[in-house]
Amino acid sequence: MKKLSTKQFWITLFSLHLLISIMVIRFVYAQQEEKITQNLKNILISKVQILNYQTSLAIDQHTIESTIEFLDSSCALDPLIQSLSISASNETILLSSNRHYKNKPFRIFQTIDFDDFKGTTKPTFRQIIHSDLKTFTRLPNETHYSLLIELDQHTIREMYRNSFIQSLSTLFFLSLGLFMTLVFTFYRLYIQPIQRIKTKIETNQLIKDNFWVDELRYLDTTIIENTIDIHSSNFLLHSLINATDDLIFFKDNHFNYLGCNEAFLLFVGKSKEEMIGHSDFELFNLETATLFREMDIEMLQKNKIHTNFEWVTYPDGTQVYLQTQKIPFHYDKDKLGVLGISRDLTQLYLAQKELKKQSYIDPLTKTNNRRSYEKKITKLIALHKRYTTSFSVIMYDIDDFKKINDTYGHNVGDKVLIEMSALVQSTLRVNDSLCRIGGEEFIILLPETSQESALRVAEKIRSNVENELHTIENKSITISIGVCEVRENDTEDTLFIRVDSLLYDSKRNGKNRVTSALQKGYPIAIS
Repeated sequence: MKKLSTKQFWITLFSLHLLISIMVIRFVYAQQEEKITQNLKNILISKVQILNYQTSLAIDQHTIESTIEFLDSSCALDPLIQSLSISASNETILLSSNRHYKNKPFRIFQTIDFDDFKGTTKPTFRQIIHSDLKTFTRLPNETHYSLLIELDQHTIREMYRNSFIQSLSTLFFLSLGLFMTLVFTFYRLYIQPIQRIKTKIETNQLIKDNFWVDELRYLDTTIIENTIDIHSSNFLLHSLINATDDLIFFKDNHFNYLGCNEAFLLFVGKSKEEMIGHSDFELFNLETATLFREMDIEMLQKNKIHTNFEWVTYPDGTQVYLQTQKIPFHYDKDKLGVLGISRDLTQLYLAQKELKKQSYIDPLTKTNNRRSYEKKITKLIALHKRYTTSFSVIMYDIDDFKKINDTYGHNVGDKVLIEMSALVQSTLRVNDSLCRIGGEEFIILLPETSQESALRVAEKIRSNVENELHTIENKSITISIGVCEVRENDTEDTLFIRVDSLLYDSKRNGKNRVTSALQKGYPIAIS
């Protein structure tokens, strides 16, 4: 058996109530009508019997003339009795004062026999009772008396009017009950579901699993479509906002929070109730709150989107690098507030920083690469030109490195480069830069260092490599070095060419040695 929906159930219940009400009204009216007609019939029977008895007595005790006079006067005794007739075999004598029957033959009356009348259930307005009074001899021929009674329409209508009023009272109470049923049905089918939908939309509970499939089907199609559209857009927007890791928040024109998403609540470390209506100074430390307030004011003054990047400290002490976009938005009758979206770029920032760092680092020796050298030498020369800040350059090359690769293999050669770089780096200061600019060629930049000091550093490096680098057992590894100091009007290229020339002088002069500009007779830089 198919189960009725809620809408079908209430419509069926209302229809049954209406049908039962109609049946009750008809039953009440029929009962009243039956009661009226029964009373009317009983009255008429009683009146006819009394009149018949009285007439019989009159005939026995008086003359025909006095009997006729009595019968004539009796017509006015009761409004239900409208006419009398005395019928003989040869003629009809009308004794009624009612003009409607005066001087009319008896045969035109639509009469019903008195005995038949007793058997009727509902006398009608037009029935006329025909009853024998008494048979007696007045003329030579036999004479017969008859009584004709017409039902009085006015009296009957008055009785029916009273019955109708009682029926109307019944109808009123039934209609009141029917109206209440109709109101309750309408409320249950239309008003209540809409109110429930509104409540669930406001409390973000209008979701497919617990509501709309079960209840929206009872609403009008337009309401369903509109509600689903509102539900879908609001639910989708709410889901997207809370699904994102971005921090989304909005403030009023006094910079107090109006709302936010779940990610921002996690960032603040508070519940929504603890956050709504509060300012940044109540949620963050003074430095962070001041930073946020300054950006809010700047954005509202310019009244346009404002983007900035900043390091922010979480309430738990964690530092994050945020990209924040703040947008002016209108709320509550065009009041201007702040809508903000912050994205945590910490990992991206660190990854980019690491990538940038790696772009300046030699992957094998973990020293600076040629790109890093070019950046650093350009900066040092610019400082020298502006402030006459001196610096020196050391270039060295591994002696017979090709023979090492050919004899021991490239893996050993790489190991030599790695261990040598670590050894040289341990000799340098923090501000000094070791850069690999070729296969086995390296440059050391020594900021604020004279050529004499650089020469001492170079000699120490050469000695350490010869005596402490034991990558290959029973084999000494040496380097050739060139040293020079920056001069006035030097460029990156002139400085590189000079120190490279000094390096190859060391190679030509027997290797494993240091050659400086002083030794070659180059003029010393003027500080």
